[in-house]
Amino acid sequence: MWLVGMSKLYKQRPSEFMGITDDEYTAYCLDQACAHIIAQRENEKEPQFKSEYQSFREMYSQYQQE
Repeated sequence: MWLVGMSKLYKQRPSEFMGITDDEYTAYCLDQACAHIIAQRENEKEPQFKSEYQSFREMYSQYQQE
């Protein structure tokens, strides 16, 4: 969560703040993840993080719309 706060403070994308300049896809993924966290917090929801998954399918299943 510190990365989101520091990025806002310095008005930089999270990937810029972290110095990710050589891998556009990694930068995009990090920026999207932080955007998701910001959106959750603006909607007064606390983002929940699960650290272990059995497969990518399990990980992505939480994002599927019903």
